[in-house]
Amino acid sequence: MTGDEPLRKAAKAEGVQVMGTIGILDQLFEGQYIDLNEFRHCMNELLKHNNGKVRLPENELIKRLQKYDG
Repeated sequence: MTGDEPLRKAAKAEGVQVMGTIGILDQLFEGQYIDLNEFRHCMNELLKHNNGKVRLPENELIKRLQKYDG
């Protein structure tokens, strides 16, 4: 698991599966290890702290929130 772009590229070049924070949360939700409320909470917290210590693609976080909105 990594969010570091150079490390992701190096791992992919070596044929190693790479997954970041958003992918882990997707898997936890899809595997029913966390429920929808927990998933939404995580996405909202990541959005709230984005561009600080957390640097994730905001559009991906928003896309997931919109997917399960309603």
